[in-house]
Amino acid sequence: PASYRIDFKVLLLVYKTLNGFGPAFIRILVILLHRSSAAAFLNTKHSTKKKTGDAAFFSYAPKLWNSLPKDIREAGSVEIFKHHLKTYLFNRAFP
Repeated sequence: PASYRIDFKVLLLVYKTLNGFGPAFIRILVILLHRSSAAAFLNTKHSTKKKTGDAAFFSYAPKLWNSLPKDIREAGSVEIFKHHLKTYLFNRAFP
């Protein structure tokens, strides 16, 4: 489904950004969200606008990222991350 493809793209962008490969403007957003910890969680920001605010990258990306299992978040390379993320999302879409 399309929603899982969107989630894949958002999560891939966050992973790349946290590992120094993302675009500069996204890196600034993720740095503002990042909280130093072993599990690499992102701080979530709550929006005052229910529909549009929750769909914004600033709010949506941390929620998605924090919902991932630790082994996916801590993947050693982009290719490994993509492989595990695709499997994870596929299993969620088609249980």
